Amino acid sequence: MPPIVSVMILSLAARVPAQAPRPEPDRVLERLGRIEAENARIVDENKHLRERVDALERQHSSETLQLPEIEFPKPPQDSISTQYRDVIVQFRAFGDVGAKFMQTPRPGNGNNNFGMGGLDLFITAQLGDHFQILSETAIDADPIDDVGLDQERFYAKWTADDWLYIKLGVEHSPLSWFNRTFHHGKWLYLSTDRPFSARFEDNGGILPAHFSGVEIGGEKQFGFGNLEYAAVVSNGRGTDPTIRQRDGDINDSKAFTLSASLRPEALRELEFGAGAYTDVIPENTTNPAMPKPMREHIVSAHANIRSGPWELLSEAVWVEHEDRAMNRNHQNQSAYLQASYRIDSWTPYLRLDLLEMEHNDPFFKQLNEDLDQRQVVFGVRHEVHANAAIKLEGVVGSEERRNAIGSISDHNYFGFAFQFAWTF
Repeated sequence: MPPIVSVMILSLAARVPAQAPRPEPDRVLERLGRIEAENARIVDENKHLRERVDALERQHSSETLQLPEIEFPKPPQDSISTQYRDVIVQFRAFGDVGAKFMQTPRPGNGNNNFGMGGLDLFITAQLGDHFQILSETAIDADPIDDVGLDQERFYAKWTADDWLYIKLGVEHSPLSWFNRTFHHGKWLYLSTDRPFSARFEDNGGILPAHFSGVEIGGEKQFGFGNLEYAAVVSNGRGTDPTIRQRDGDINDSKAFTLSASLRPEALRELEFGAGAYTDVIPENTTNPAMPKPMREHIVSAHANIRSGPWELLSEAVWVEHEDRAMNRNHQNQSAYLQASYRIDSWTPYLRLDLLEMEHNDPFFKQLNEDLDQRQVVFGVRHEVHANAAIKLEGVVGSEERRNAIGSISDHNYFGFAFQFAWTF
């Protein structure tokens, strides 16, 4: 007899009073039959449930969960990069080393020397479709053997579409087409050095080449051509041309920049554009010639033609200072014209470079940067690798120099330079 039946019999027997008559055998057997039938039904139901569970487990183990495929952007092949889902981080480096000879060097320099050039570290992070982070850090050496680390660009960018983006942080000013196109890596441009108008603030440049602020811009294709545009509100200049004001502003006046560039549909080889800038330079208490703030206006223009192996680049800038202490305006300008012709991996080039400064402009004079300079640069660039080039270059020119008592005289010079530039 099954155990459950025995338990039921004992339970029934325990509930029957001692004086009650024993139930009839057929009634007991009938009840036991019903209990056994119910027990068999439960066992059978449990068996079916177990078989169903086993079947579901086998089905789950044999089937692969199919998720919808998501196409994430692929990192470019010309940089070191890593990707996690829709986040792409890219790393690039630009470097150069070289040597040069100068027939009449500036005071403090020898006729010939070797140089480490610079190392430019470039990192971008693309966060999905709309956000980007960019960092550019330069390592440079100066003639007195100091090696410095300089944060050249650092911004966050949100892009709605081609026609609209917003940048916040430190970026190159759209005033200079050359700086905005080639940035810091010398592998990116033909010659060993930049034109006068595109030199940076700490290397004798006359423009505010960097800004710290917000930029709104984009590009739009119209029937007449492709138009690029940008507007910037930023910290302005410091008390001398080398002060960039990346993390603060001496005065409450902000600098405003507008720029636009067009590629005509009728002549796609041509690109031309212009820019404008205005700011108030604060007074300099350490410079007696700048006891009052100075209003600064800058206008720039560029025109480029690229046709087959030919490339023609040109740019001009005009810088005006309203000297409120002397109640007069100072006019300064710079321009270049560069032509090149590519023959396989060789590209000879020629550049005419002009810098005309107004003497005694108090903003530039405090660093002896109110002096004229003119030069002709000629050379050839050879691509020795997809990521490396050598440049052989000559220069002939003249520049003004100021002696200890303030007299200005012209000095002619010529020189030669060799440079090996690379990127990875």
